[in-house]
Amino acid sequence: MSSFHDTFALIAIWKTHTTPYVRKLLDKSIGNSRHMRMILASFNEYQVFEGHTRIFIDLEKKIILMR
Repeated sequence: MSSFHDTFALIAIWKTHTTPYVRKLLDKSIGNSRHMRMILASFNEYQVFEGHTRIFIDLEKKIILMR
């Protein structure tokens, strides 16, 4: 049991190190996705709105439809 506790303790204090380049890419993608909305259209289909663009994504068939 102590080995589980030791492993859990190491994971709990684990810090991620991101480089400045990766941080810049993440900040840019977060900023760009701020204006996007995703709405569930049916069981496996989502409507994605970004500005005036509307895209339908079907997760079951793995296709993207522009309508």
